[in-house]
Amino acid sequence: MRFLFFTEKRDAYWERIASADFLTAEEKRKLLGIGVENASAGNK
Repeated sequence: MRFLFFTEKRDAYWERIASADFLTAEEKRKLLGIGVENASAGNK
């Protein structure tokens, strides 16, 4: 039950960020945590 609640909240969060036209694709990826580990590896 608790897992379903968090899944729904996560899905709503992703949907809001995806529809935010004022954010760049890079900003959206950072907010969603996509590619974060790849970006930090390149800074070493």
